[in-house]
Amino acid sequence: MMRKGIGLALVLSSAMFVCACSSNDDSSAPVEDGSDVDAGQAPDNDAGDAANPSSCVDTSGIAPRLLLTGGSNDSELAVFNLQTMAVEGHFAFPGFGATSSASAPYLMEQSADLVVQLDPNAPWNAMASWDVRSNDVINGGQAYADPSGVFVPACTKGYVLRYNRNRVAIIDTTKSAEKGPPDSYIDLSSLVQPEDKDGVVEMTSAVFVPSQNRLYVLLGNIDLTKATPDGWYLFCGTSKATIIAIDTTTDQIVSLNGAGPGGGIELSGYNPPINGNALVYDAAGNRLIAMHAGCNNGTGEDDPGTVQQRMIESVDLATGQTSTLLSLNDRGFPMAFAYADASHAAIGFYGQTFFWNPQSDTLGGEVPGGIDAFAFDGKDAFVGARKTYQDDGFTPKSIEIVRAPVSDANALEKIGENPFTDNDGTYLSGAEVWPHQ
Repeated sequence: MMRKGIGLALVLSSAMFVCACSSNDDSSAPVEDGSDVDAGQAPDNDAGDAANPSSCVDTSGIAPRLLLTGGSNDSELAVFNLQTMAVEGHFAFPGFGATSSASAPYLMEQSADLVVQLDPNAPWNAMASWDVRSNDVINGGQAYADPSGVFVPACTKGYVLRYNRNRVAIIDTTKSAEKGPPDSYIDLSSLVQPEDKDGVVEMTSAVFVPSQNRLYVLLGNIDLTKATPDGWYLFCGTSKATIIAIDTTTDQIVSLNGAGPGGGIELSGYNPPINGNALVYDAAGNRLIAMHAGCNNGTGEDDPGTVQQRMIESVDLATGQTSTLLSLNDRGFPMAFAYADASHAAIGFYGQTFFWNPQSDTLGGEVPGGIDAFAFDGKDAFVGARKTYQDDGFTPKSIEIVRAPVSDANALEKIGENPFTDNDGTYLSGAEVWPHQ
């Protein structure tokens, strides 16, 4: 059910909130009955983080935690222990941000351009931080670099994607300095497409495939000059989202023999959402799966047209061929994507959450009440949180922490409540699980 009283201006924004909203975002669209999900099958744990995601830290004895981020003017990280079902600690920070926990827990203070390494045993405490703003702002671009992901495939070296810049920052994760500078950068400015008039590649998400020593990076290449000033509509451009590869042994861009700049593989979707886990690796199929929020095909705010290129598509890494897995043009703005295995995933829209079998071209069962921010727990369930409201649909009631087994969307259970210091004023912006199992 689409929650009443949704204020899109409160949605976490990076360069801006590009929602590609239109009258086609129909909350009354038909919902499949979930028959495509095998209710008796447990996940095979070939999770979207290609490498053993906890290999950089000895995780034996560390309890699994749900890392929730949220805020209003400023933000807070709340750490919820999934064994004791209790909140263990908080970490307050300015502006907005999100977490990344593929190899160790990191907090990205996005509006402050800080990457914070959290204590693996007590992830409400900071161990080190890096200032990744640099001086490479694009003329007319955003003042802040907006770190959108941290990837540490070699344990001592981290790759930091910066959404508002064209260089990937590389940090030495063994250093314990406070607000230290990156050690070096990988310049992607040669990959800017002529049709992308804002001049930024919008590096959105990435996955590391250890057998290939490659970091695959999803570049949105969206033309933000085609967005309305309030970010409510993004009109379709002719630039193409691409997948590029970085050889992590040389830090050089590797051609994938695609039609995009640098040999990148061009995608059919448009506008991959930041902080929504828009790219995952399906190890069983040796393919990448990308989520796109789409764009509007109209001419302006008075004529927005309809949503186009909102979809989930795959890239076969053996052949470079792309294919549409699931069209989402008739759905709301996709906010989150959690991948469990080749047969189990979850997709979060603004106000709704559905299970999805990545082998199917239709959505599965709808999670009753939805989940605002969620992640796969590495075992057999999606865990996250949702904000609830009074009967008027506007007045906040509480924030519920919930768990849903991957095999049954209807088996959702509440496992905690009100994890933040200020639960009424907090907008949920992200969820991660540390350590990955």
